[in-house]
Amino acid sequence: MPLTSDEQTLWEIFHPYAWEQELRANNEHFRFSHYTRAESALNIIDSKRFWMRKTNCMSDFTEVEHGINCIVNTYNKTKSGIKFQATLNEIFDGFTSRIAPLFNRWIPSIKLDTYIACFSVH
Repeated sequence: MPLTSDEQTLWEIFHPYAWEQELRANNEHFRFSHYTRAESALNIIDSKRFWMRKTNCMSDFTEVEHGINCIVNTYNKTKSGIKFQATLNEIFDGFTSRIAPLFNRWIPSIKLDTYIACFSVH
């Protein structure tokens, strides 16, 4: 499904590297690999679907927690994070005091309900 203009702008701002790679993949017609067992590969081909894995069922489930800690520490304890908060508050008065509690309430859900799939450029 194509992105709306607003969604594209948000991707470009918040995920510039991912956005650039997606453009490259589309323009250069990348091929991707998904490493799996032969039985699973046949199921993917037959169903035209793949299953994502719940991160808290993985052997190293702490990666999601580490990522959350990086976001929280950067947002709260770095010059860039403080400047980001100030900018948001300039644009939307009191924004960060309203968004922080919401994000903090989402953290348990993010830890429990994150799914991933791994692909490599071939």
